[in-house]
Amino acid sequence: MHDARRTHVALAALLVLALALVTVDYLGGSGALRSIGGAVFGGAERGVRTLTSPISGFVERGAGGAEPTGREQALERELIRLKARLNREQLNNRKYGQLAGLLRLPDQGRHRIIGADVIGIGQGYQQAVTLDVGSDKGVRL
Repeated sequence: MHDARRTHVALAALLVLALALVTVDYLGGSGALRSIGGAVFGGAERGVRTLTSPISGFVERGAGGAEPTGREQALERELIRLKARLNREQLNNRKYGQLAGLLRLPDQGRHRIIGADVIGIGQGYQQAVTLDVGSDKGVRL
């Protein structure tokens, strides 16, 4: 119980001190306080910065902190162009595989390939299409 009272008193004192410092800073009378704080904590801040600056510089350079050079920009543009080309080639390979599968259907003996164009698309649940060929070519429902 005694420790809780000390903790409450210390917390209240720190809160009053913090409010007083905020008020003094707000009223503009903090020049002397800032210079004292700078003298007390400035040395520690410089020491910590000296120790951590090599690590932070490495992280910034590794995370793209520096501006890319002309060569890096050219390589990035080439990479984008090559990725787009790869995507097109992959799409073409997929289409080729589908078409090759369709061309193998007649060899399985169940289907016959007839060239036709779609001339109309129906609306609604059935989604029917109208082709420009008919029963004279052997097309039926």
